Amino acid sequence: MSMASCSSSSSSLSSFRWEYDVFLCFRGETRHNFTSHLYSALCKMQVKTFIDDLLDRGKDLAALLKVIERSAVVVIIFSENFAESEWCLDEVVKIVECMKTMGHIVLPVFYRVDPSIVRGTATGSFADAISKHEETAKNGEDELTLKKILKWKDALLIASSQAGWDSKVTRPDSKIIEEIVKDVLKKLNQRSPNFDSQILVGLGSRLSKIVNLLSIGSSETSVVGIWGMGGTGKTTIAKSIFKQLSEQFEECYFIENADDKLGKQGANHLVYETYSQILGENLEVETLCLEKHFMRSRLRYKKVFLVFDDVKDFRQLEDLLLGGTYDNFGLGSRIIVTCRDRLVLQNVNAKIYEVEELDASESLELFSLYAFKQIKPPEDSFDHAKLFVNHCQGNALALKVLGSSLYGRSKEDWDSALERIKKVPNGEIQNALRISYDGLDGEQKNVFLDIACFFRGMDRSYVMKILNGSYTSVHFVISSLIDKSLVTISDRKVEMHDLLHEMGQAIVCEGTRVEMRSRLRNAEDIFNGTETIEGIWLDKSYMEDVYLEADTFRRMNRLRLLVIDASNIAFPPSGLQFLSDELRYLDWNGFPSNSLASNFCAENLVVLCLPDSKIKRLWTGVQHLEKLKELHLQRSKYLSRLPNLSKAENLEIIDLTGCASLVEINSSIQCLGKLEILITKGCRNLRRLPSRIGSRCLKILDVSNCSKVKQCPEISGNLEQLCFHGTGIKELPQSLQEFSDLRWFDLTGCSNLSKFPNFPRNVEVLKLDETGIEEVPSSIMFLTRLTSLSMNGCKKLLRISDNISKLKSLGSLGLRDCTKLECFPEILEPMYLIKYLSLMNCRNLKTLPDSICNLKNLEYLSLEETAIDELPSSVIHLSRLKSLRLLNCKSLHSLPELPPSLHDLQARGSESLKSLSSSGTSNFNYLSFSDCFNLDQKELSKIMVDARLRIQSGDLRNEVRFAFPGSEMPEWFGEQSMGSSVSVKLPEHIRGVKGIAFCIVLAWEKPTSLHDFCYDNSVTVTCNILGDEGEFISCSTIASNECIHLEESNHVLLHYDPSRTLCRSLYCSEKVSFQFHPHGPYKVNQCGVLLVYEHYDDNSLETLRILSEIIDKL
Repeated sequence: MSMASCSSSSSSLSSFRWEYDVFLCFRGETRHNFTSHLYSALCKMQVKTFIDDLLDRGKDLAALLKVIERSAVVVIIFSENFAESEWCLDEVVKIVECMKTMGHIVLPVFYRVDPSIVRGTATGSFADAISKHEETAKNGEDELTLKKILKWKDALLIASSQAGWDSKVTRPDSKIIEEIVKDVLKKLNQRSPNFDSQILVGLGSRLSKIVNLLSIGSSETSVVGIWGMGGTGKTTIAKSIFKQLSEQFEECYFIENADDKLGKQGANHLVYETYSQILGENLEVETLCLEKHFMRSRLRYKKVFLVFDDVKDFRQLEDLLLGGTYDNFGLGSRIIVTCRDRLVLQNVNAKIYEVEELDASESLELFSLYAFKQIKPPEDSFDHAKLFVNHCQGNALALKVLGSSLYGRSKEDWDSALERIKKVPNGEIQNALRISYDGLDGEQKNVFLDIACFFRGMDRSYVMKILNGSYTSVHFVISSLIDKSLVTISDRKVEMHDLLHEMGQAIVCEGTRVEMRSRLRNAEDIFNGTETIEGIWLDKSYMEDVYLEADTFRRMNRLRLLVIDASNIAFPPSGLQFLSDELRYLDWNGFPSNSLASNFCAENLVVLCLPDSKIKRLWTGVQHLEKLKELHLQRSKYLSRLPNLSKAENLEIIDLTGCASLVEINSSIQCLGKLEILITKGCRNLRRLPSRIGSRCLKILDVSNCSKVKQCPEISGNLEQLCFHGTGIKELPQSLQEFSDLRWFDLTGCSNLSKFPNFPRNVEVLKLDETGIEEVPSSIMFLTRLTSLSMNGCKKLLRISDNISKLKSLGSLGLRDCTKLECFPEILEPMYLIKYLSLMNCRNLKTLPDSICNLKNLEYLSLEETAIDELPSSVIHLSRLKSLRLLNCKSLHSLPELPPSLHDLQARGSESLKSLSSSGTSNFNYLSFSDCFNLDQKELSKIMVDARLRIQSGDLRNEVRFAFPGSEMPEWFGEQSMGSSVSVKLPEHIRGVKGIAFCIVLAWEKPTSLHDFCYDNSVTVTCNILGDEGEFISCSTIASNECIHLEESNHVLLHYDPSRTLCRSLYCSEKVSFQFHPHGPYKVNQCGVLLVYEHYDDNSLETLRILSEIIDKL
């Protein structure tokens, strides 16, 4: 079976599509008057109309009848002598047949003949003509038969009975033609599914946006441009808008393929054709220049709708608009221009609509219409279809062309076609896209090809930096490529459509021998390279080993761009003997030699990028590097020193990340006045930086993980980021306070730094984790823009000034593992931005101040493993607090009243805890008191009542988990069982279940093997439901590591699961069983299940609330 074959379904569309919008059926007597005027009016409205001028009458009736079948609407012009023509009568028979069987629309026009005469109800020319045909048939003078004549009569009666026009009623001819055209347009719009199937897909939202731009209700005259790359459907959209809105204007005209027609016919002829139609008179081409003034004055009083499709440049538009302005047309006029060049549209001040690519769903639908003749691919072809759709990237033309080419093909053909388009782009698609490229000048073409072959997806400024070394006006050229829809900028990166990318690469390869190509992307072609080569790109896709000779690049003296990202390339130990002095961009990942070619002159080099290379030295002596902007030598682990860079006066970036053998940096970088970024991160043997870095442009200095660097250099410039993470520095220079642009400062791991430095006042982020700082001084109040202060792991930190509360911008404060910190600072003023505060493992922290409530928007508070013995009563005023972690707070003995916003309370291992909050625990979704052995029975009873109240009341949409010490299952759990499994027999008519609650009594067992120590501390439940449709199995975790960490004691775990899928599966079930599986040294002693319903008896719930209050008062 072929990939395109499919069964009929509601989603199927007939493979049939209309070839013509309208078929004109007429007698020759009207050809040069009424019929020709009607034909012209329909064509002006972009209605594809068939008139039989091209057919040889008497020989081609069969062909004509086929055309009738392929036409959506038929207009029959009945005239005085119509019935004399057997040809015309045969047409009417076919037309009526198509109306009955294929849904054709038939519109009769009675031109100077009474309808009753055509129907045969009155004597006249039609009756006379039919009588003559009958006489001929009786005499046997022709092949006519009486049976055929009866068909004529029936067909005439049916066709003439359709709603139409009578020229004796509607006068003059221009009026009847106007009404016919309007009615045809209306009926065609109603039948839009039978137009080109591309119109079916994704058009609605796009049309509405253009209609909004047109502002039809406004009296102003305006131009709307439809802009996009080739194949995106600009013409299709314009045609649809034209048909939809034409009735609202006095005169309308659509010029399709304007660029092509202007080239073939010339501007004067096309202007003559257009405005002759609009003004309704024949203009003289020879005197057109003289008549333009007269035309403009006439047009100012006409509300016109013009569409100029595929305009190439402003001069064309200037000609078509009679002088480049739309002021020549009457109030309310609208002009639509489809164009690939945005600048053309901007020059006429057009409102521009950028055509959106079809999304994945729309693309699949359009492709399917052409490949399968239905809106969805058959199930067994779906994956294949997706591969082609992904290749097209929403380009309508590509989807249409590829889909059509695959219709009816076998699976093997599809596989072969997919492999082919990966290597050889489709010619029809490429020809459509190529139009834009062919219109470029030489420099634009070269920049386009450079981007297609080398720079797609790279940062725009980076690309311009490199190409500026080769071209004179790169910024302008790239902007013009964007205007022409050949290049886009997305997230500051230079991008292009996949099809344009393929076209660019195909252009480089077409029609020339390898040795004559300017850009190469195949490893084998390098060996044939000549002086014509300007660029080479090899990447990881070339899997075979490539061995280059020492003189491989000798003949390539015009080579500008060399990019090699492949580890399987090698050359002799002696290295390369030659590299082109024209190189602007050298990017060689894993460069396999210890030096560059000895005679290489780098004076034209803009970017040198040799990451993961084996380079030991770049060159000897001083190179004139006036054009060099970036130097990237990341992870070149054999590089021991940098060359003299004093002549690289325009160098902006030096990246030496991971150069493990680098001992020092040449002092010549002090001369680099334009240096913006210096990175030596991970140079573990680097001992010192130059004493001074004098560039006033320096923005980023990153010396992180250079543990042997002990001193920070004197720095000039406008620093924004400074990173000394993991270095051995003890202090920072005083001059750092002067850097008003410094926003980000990282001193993480600087354990020798004991004093809080004087930071510049505009700093926003301070990372001081694991430093030796002992105190945060009161001067911190001056850092008014500080948003993040991280001091996790500062094990010598003793005090934090109360002035920290003056930092109104502070949103993040990290103080984990500050083991000597004894008290949290007073928050003397409200702070609104801190939402997360962790004091975890601050083991000497004993109290929190009452002023903690001034952290107005705090949502998460962790006091885990602190020495705190009680929480301040003011904690209830933390009205946004959602999560409170008190794990292993061994000294904590009681909880105050907690804020009602709190839903997550974890106090596992707080073994001194005796009493809980008087506010109860019924609001919690997550509650863990495991290993809290000193909780008295009253508190445990209160937890149990609150748990029941929480589960059986309210609109629970989330899970609820409780864990606390205990050995007995609560009595109110309906179904209980000893051991780890329980079965429930379900009622016959079960409805309204909103969730399922589980309860288990979990016992700790002494580990007997090493495996028992490697557990994840969780319990899962497996649910087996036996119903009408077989067995349904569900598995979920009911208790996790955070609430289970039991030590030689039994615990009760409660869990509520609101799973709708699980609940619905119970409705058609008879029996359900649950099996509980502990992970770790635990055993399930008892388990129970409770079905939770939508509605409980209000009296029962009120009783529970009263019971909870009684327990509180005991």
